[in-house]
Amino acid sequence: MSPHSLPLSFNPAGIELDRRQGLTRQLYEALRQRVLDGRLVSGTRLPASRDLAAALAISRNSVVRAYDQLYAEGFIEGRVGDGTYVAQLPTPKKLSTKPSTGLPTGLSPGLSTNWLNLPVNASGGLIHRPALGRVENHHLPPPPAGPPKAFRVGIPAFDLFPFDVWAKLNGAFWRKPDLQQLCYGDPAGDGRLRGLIAAYLRSSRGMQCTPEQIMITSGAQQAISLCAQLLVEPGDGVALEDPGYRAAGHAFALAGGRLHGVPVDSDGIDCQALNRLSDCRVAYVTPSHQYPLGVVMSLARRLELLAWAERSNGWVIEDDYDGEYRYSGAPLAPLAALDRSGRVLYVGTFGKVAFPALRLGYLVLPPGLVDAFARRRASMYDTRKSALRR
Repeated sequence: MSPHSLPLSFNPAGIELDRRQGLTRQLYEALRQRVLDGRLVSGTRLPASRDLAAALAISRNSVVRAYDQLYAEGFIEGRVGDGTYVAQLPTPKKLSTKPSTGLPTGLSPGLSTNWLNLPVNASGGLIHRPALGRVENHHLPPPPAGPPKAFRVGIPAFDLFPFDVWAKLNGAFWRKPDLQQLCYGDPAGDGRLRGLIAAYLRSSRGMQCTPEQIMITSGAQQAISLCAQLLVEPGDGVALEDPGYRAAGHAFALAGGRLHGVPVDSDGIDCQALNRLSDCRVAYVTPSHQYPLGVVMSLARRLELLAWAERSNGWVIEDDYDGEYRYSGAPLAPLAALDRSGRVLYVGTFGKVAFPALRLGYLVLPPGLVDAFARRRASMYDTRKSALRR
């Protein structure tokens, strides 16, 4: 064997280990870093575990465990009867150890006008630019930091919540959990919870709905977003109350909808103005307690709105965000309770009667939309279960 065919050897003199921390992890990271930055090239021979342990004055077990991890990740390889070598890597250039942002070189991870104006790269573009532009223009600000304060919108009376009962119920479940509930479940949500919601809506709201029509969501905003994704095509007109709930407008705008503000008077949304919008097939309303004016939509206006939906083959998304709260009397019957043509999608939430961090809402869907919404929601969180079935 000529001198030029001898393998490169590794000198461990440059490795410094802090004995107050895990030696195995430090050694693994030191060797891994040298492979990634090119100091240890492919084919370099590493010392035997006993020799490296002696050179670093550490336990041989620490070296063996570090080598095992590097073996498992493909950084080194063993040759029978010949020792341990740095593996043949796919690219000879130095490998970056910095986490990728998924953006072209020189761009910050934040959304910016400069990024939106860049030409599509050779790989076809990392993000569809119109969609990215909609995110830039229709994102929500972060919620206020710190403890809740008086008159903050959407915050219920935490001091009245029965936390002791909540803790007992949680404790009872976790002491002997139902293992089936810990698995992947129905994309539409737990069947028992949907049954209880259906019974509650029948008794307190007069809604004749079945558990199969109910879909559990991560709060009301996800329910609205699902409606926007499935009912709105880019360029479609969407009618919203003006003034109204801005977050709903953002959801429809992100789906590509063209927003039309429709005035609100003492009876609710102005249906005459709505009828003049020829391109609208979706209307978002808060009839039980208009946000933010607080007016209740009159019966005559509700019937007009339902007639508009049936005549235009459109959809009404009813957000009953706080219909449980009344100064006197029972909660009002929702718009969905009057619907006889399957045109109203009812959005409810428990964030206003419990606490927002619960992130628990629901949709009551017309029967013809149940399957489509279930498939869409399954694609948002249930992919691993589907992959196991293939």
